[in-house]
Amino acid sequence: MDDTSIQVQRFVEKSEEVLYLTVPFEVPEDTESFHISYEYDRKKAIIDIGLNDSNGSFCGWAGSDRDVLQISEINSSPGFETCKIKTGTWQILLGAYHVPDAGLMVTYTVNFTAKKMRLLRGDIHMHSVASDGVLTCGQLKEVARSQKLDFIAITDHNNFAYLRRNFSDDDLTVIPGVEWTHYKGHINLLGSLHPFTSFVANSKEEMLAVLQEAKKNGAVLSLNHPFCPNCGWKFGFDIPFDMVEVWNGGLSPKANLACLEWWDLLLQAGRKVPIVGGSDFHRLEFGHTPAFPCTFTYSASRSPQGVLDALKAGRGFVAISPKGPTIALRASGRPVYPGGSLPSDTEVTVTITGTRKSDVIRLVANGGENRQTASENVTEISCQMPEKGYLRLEVIRRIEALGLEIPVMISNPLYVGGGL
Repeated sequence: MDDTSIQVQRFVEKSEEVLYLTVPFEVPEDTESFHISYEYDRKKAIIDIGLNDSNGSFCGWAGSDRDVLQISEINSSPGFETCKIKTGTWQILLGAYHVPDAGLMVTYTVNFTAKKMRLLRGDIHMHSVASDGVLTCGQLKEVARSQKLDFIAITDHNNFAYLRRNFSDDDLTVIPGVEWTHYKGHINLLGSLHPFTSFVANSKEEMLAVLQEAKKNGAVLSLNHPFCPNCGWKFGFDIPFDMVEVWNGGLSPKANLACLEWWDLLLQAGRKVPIVGGSDFHRLEFGHTPAFPCTFTYSASRSPQGVLDALKAGRGFVAISPKGPTIALRASGRPVYPGGSLPSDTEVTVTITGTRKSDVIRLVANGGENRQTASENVTEISCQMPEKGYLRLEVIRRIEALGLEIPVMISNPLYVGGGL
């Protein structure tokens, strides 16, 4: 769907004065937001405006002082619900407060903004003063804006009391989050305002009960830094996690590479486990900033649930910073995305932006690898899907400060299967 606009009119009779009337209009599929403006002779009449959704549920009221209102999954106008925009017949509430004797025409213009796949940048592992960070939630949001991030999750340890006070806006999506923190490991619970009744667990059975409650309450589970030498995951991996933090900004390359190796073994075993990264940010210090690393995802929606759905689908990659490197994939002349499936032997064109001539592109398929030399700034390569399994990419770079060659971009896989 493209961005569209419609116009609906309602003639209000004098006999309808002081009544509340409804003006129906159709919301098309794949709408991310819409604006309603309305016109009438304001010197002769006073017409109030409100809105019901496609279920007939009340969405908000603005009286007559507002010319335009916005409805969005991210940030609706004051007095109106921020909500998922469902296809169907919505109703403008027309409050006929004062109508001239001859009646008058009210004209409504509705502009629809369509959902469009776009590349979003974010960080889903950050701490505030609500646990052991040094910045307030508001300050974290400002730092995220300075990094030009599109989404964040503030994941304080066992603490989600702040969640109701931190809302998304037109510039930054804030995903509800909490880092369930135990002496035997940490896991992010994302997307739920109240994921658990109590975080306390003194056995594996009680840990599983907490995680199952969180999933029941709508949380997406992201296993954090499982190979951290100090607070790695020691409960075993037979748990219902949805994603794994393959790159943690506070860990040594050795611990992150151990996680990367373990994750690839899961892929070789036939598991489809999406990866994300997290800065695990607590305070501004050298080498440790928000979005180091940065999680990128291709999403058609900037809503918290839309971003989480994209992350859970593996539709993205992790890079060393918000500047990338970034990847774009095409097959049969159209965009394709990590996390998706393609037939075997499909040729895939990969465009990697933000590479250096000294970088190496590492193609990994079912545990085997192929290495190619990168170009300066933009590298374009072609590769073929294997007969079975998966194909993923890394950009390898030597970091002189560490004296090591490490991945500075790790993609989620493309899987063999399905059709174009």
